Amino acid sequence: MNKKCPECGSYEINLCRPNIKFKLLPLNKLISLGTEVFVEVCKECGLIISFRVNDTKKIKSNRWLK
Repeated sequence: MNKKCPECGSYEINLCRPNIKFKLLPLNKLISLGTEVFVEVCKECGLIISFRVNDTKKIKSNRWLK
């Protein structure tokens, strides 16, 4: 990755997955499988830089609209 940590300036950024079922779910549905969330974290200072969903097709659908 060529991202730079805004906190410490390191280029050592890892893409990780939480060890629990951390999923993004739509607000207007009672039952949904959702989509998995990944985290970009700096290996040097531990700053969480971003959260990303695994499947953007799911959040682009009209079912995710409130």
